[in-house]
Amino acid sequence: MRSFFLFLAVFLASCSPLSARMPGEVTIHEMESFEEEKQGEAFVISDKVDIRKFQAGIWGTGKETGAVDLPHPEFSFTLGKESYFLWLESGFIMNRKNTHILYRLKERDRGNLKRVIVERKGRP
Repeated sequence: MRSFFLFLAVFLASCSPLSARMPGEVTIHEMESFEEEKQGEAFVISDKVDIRKFQAGIWGTGKETGAVDLPHPEFSFTLGKESYFLWLESGFIMNRKNTHILYRLKERDRGNLKRVIVERKGRP
């Protein structure tokens, strides 16, 4: 019986999204508009702990319902093969492949992403 639970624990851990292959970096751009990035404003995050914060933010979002009218995004970022718009101050995220769905970041995740971005922007 003990071996069954051990097998089950290993199986579930291997199937969880947290065990998915972690991208090597997150590239962040400040945005002028939905189509235009600010020139020379990109920065790359390669710290695994900070990359996990971006993954956790994406995985923990809640879908927003109804029509929304937002200004241009403050940032865009690329994580693995996916690219997202980010409204850091209001806590929204949108996949660039599907701009008809908006997601709200959990307050904890919004705070984590804000700390990471502010810290990296302050570095030369």
